[in-house]
Amino acid sequence: MNGFTYYKKKRLRKEELRYNLSKRENRRFNKIRLNRAENDHFDTVEVCKIEELSLINPKSALEKLEAYLEKYPNDYYAHTLYANYLVLLRRFDEAYEEIKYAEKAIFKDSQLKKHEEKYYCKINCLAYAKLKYYLYTDDYENAHDVIMNCIDSSGSTLTYKTVFYIKNKLNTCDKMNYFEESYSVKQILEYSEERMLNHIRKHLTEGNDDKIVPNSNVFVRDFPIYDVLQEAKKYLVDENAVYLGLVEDDYFFKYDACGKEKNKYVDYFKIVCFHGTSDIITVLPISKYNEVSYIDLNYMNSNSIDNCKQLVLR
Repeated sequence: MNGFTYYKKKRLRKEELRYNLSKRENRRFNKIRLNRAENDHFDTVEVCKIEELSLINPKSALEKLEAYLEKYPNDYYAHTLYANYLVLLRRFDEAYEEIKYAEKAIFKDSQLKKHEEKYYCKINCLAYAKLKYYLYTDDYENAHDVIMNCIDSSGSTLTYKTVFYIKNKLNTCDKMNYFEESYSVKQILEYSEERMLNHIRKHLTEGNDDKIVPNSNVFVRDFPIYDVLQEAKKYLVDENAVYLGLVEDDYFFKYDACGKEKNKYVDYFKIVCFHGTSDIITVLPISKYNEVSYIDLNYMNSNSIDNCKQLVLR
């Protein structure tokens, strides 16, 4: 949620006036208020575990979050997480409805508004969920509106990159002014495969030989990175992508003993691309992978016992 700050109060008031809740919705909110005394303290440990699980198995995380919300229906942060996971699973219509519900609930909750810091914190979480939904549905106008009204002027690295991504999509960037910007911004404005190959050297053994503090995620020396990349490009299509970020698509691959993470051998790596493209941002070996969707490239691995080609479907 880094990079988001408080909505201005006047804007919040305008948003509040937009929502007239039905009787059915009011009954739902009344139930939440009746449960408030019992559920004032949420199970943050359980939520953290669900968030960890979402990186590995988003379907299972969604199911556990549904069960959690039965116990803590007024945990608005959990509702925004729920919307995020629905986007991750491409259930966009449901995600939109969940965002609308969370938005109405937060603005209607008079008790929450008495605790200003908590209130605005929930607004920020909601803003992130809306941004994720708009970006992964290619609605850059609304994404830009969320960014302009919620982002801290100092910004985080994540939102800084996201701002430039949106502006580039809307053709509002002056490329000449951003020549000296970061790697991600340069790639957004003018993608270069050569720049990408130079960037991923930090995850190669030879790129870490002369470093006092080596990268924690490094491919083994005999990993055929360039051949693997050429083969992996066949699978960089939307149906294999996992929507973990805001402007990126993550692709997971299995290749036994391909690298190390914190000096431990791992059997998976991931490729991160800009959303909706095969433009690679980075490649790195990982220990935590997506169980729901990955491509097995061990048919390229002469050291693998199982030389097979497999696509594990959602």
